[in-house]
Amino acid sequence: MDVALIVLGVYTLQAFISTNITDIAGRVSIVAWALAIPLLAFLALLNRSQEAFRFASLPLYLVVARGIAPGAAVAGFGAAVWHLWMPASLVLIASGLVGMVLYRVYYGRLERDNSPDRRPG
Repeated sequence: MDVALIVLGVYTLQAFISTNITDIAGRVSIVAWALAIPLLAFLALLNRSQEAFRFASLPLYLVVARGIAPGAAVAGFGAAVWHLWMPASLVLIASGLVGMVLYRVYYGRLERDNSPDRRPG
């Protein structure tokens, strides 16, 4: 996922670099991607490093970075869509919220279905 977001960021930034950005949404997109791309790159490297070891701790700074990096990527993409056409960004936000609700509801169902008291045997 980190690499996919990096590719999306590079393509988005490529479009902005070739034009003269004057609106706030375009500038927000550029700053968000400038934050997200390096963090995503290092998180991808950390994933490869963690795969080499049997156990890996999850320190708070890594949890924070794993929240900031995709969050900044989503903000950068949302601002880029806002730059193109504001109603499309509202649709993007709505569909993202629906997706988050669906994920959380289904994840809760998986937890309930796989709880120790419901396992067969």
